[in-house]
Amino acid sequence: MRLDLFAVIGHAALLNQLICLVLALLALACVGLCAAKILAAPRLAGGSTFLASARWGGPLLGLAGAVWAGVRASLGMANVESVTLHQLGPAFAEAGLVLALGLLAGVVAIAANWAVEARLDRAVLRAG
Repeated sequence: MRLDLFAVIGHAALLNQLICLVLALLALACVGLCAAKILAAPRLAGGSTFLASARWGGPLLGLAGAVWAGVRASLGMANVESVTLHQLGPAFAEAGLVLALGLLAGVVAIAANWAVEARLDRAVLRAG
């Protein structure tokens, strides 16, 4: 079996598929919120709490998904006589993918938060 990104997501546990979907939507929401706040010019209210919580929530959710994939791999190893690296590859790929998506969502949220804060600082300095 050839392993690629879509095969990893397709064969992942349902919980990790949901986590991947949530993390992808979180990253897109951060980008959309950042764009909306920057384009709103003087009306910059709302959304900063979401970005600030996404900075930590994304990586933590990715870590939880990676741990879940590790637990599933450990349970699978416990139920088999001999385990090869070929059998463990999909579990490692799943854990790595979920962790990487969590870190990506966190990095996007940090960049969006910095951009919004810089815009707010400029607006406050102009007003003062």
